[in-house]
Amino acid sequence: MSSDAIYPRRLEDVVLLDGKDLDISDVAYALKKDCIKLFVGYVFALILSVSFLSCMIVFSNITFSDALSTLKAVIVMIILLAIAIFSVCGMVAVWRVRCKKAFRGIRGTCDNLIKSHSKYGNYTAYHCTTELCEHGIAFVNGFKQRAEIGEPIVYIRVFNHDFIYADKRSCERRI
Repeated sequence: MSSDAIYPRRLEDVVLLDGKDLDISDVAYALKKDCIKLFVGYVFALILSVSFLSCMIVFSNITFSDALSTLKAVIVMIILLAIAIFSVCGMVAVWRVRCKKAFRGIRGTCDNLIKSHSKYGNYTAYHCTTELCEHGIAFVNGFKQRAEIGEPIVYIRVFNHDFIYADKRSCERRI
């Protein structure tokens, strides 16, 4: 449990098990709550981007005589369309996690954690050792600390999000 250990790669790059091979019954409720939050966020982003895109198409006065304003409008439309496509991909990924167990994850131990605050949000970096003795880092967004140092964890990767949960199954075995 040394805080000066070096973890050169992320947990998403180590060997992960498929969702069908990983028993997550002990953390299924917490994963379901996180998936619902993700799904609502993606739906909100989709609604916003599509509504702004439709307003731009209907109300913008794109004239091809002014190249600069046309270019600006086209760039904004492409960005809004990219946000909509990203949101749909995220919603499909969350649906696949909930219905088909299409995620990747692994069990391990939390060796160290570091909290950081920036203008992009609050993150906790979990330095972990997996059950296959590989080392890696997972960055989890949010204020809530999900595991303690030395505690067994379950790491789950959903689309582009890392989730860490305290492994309640191994805690029950120790009692």
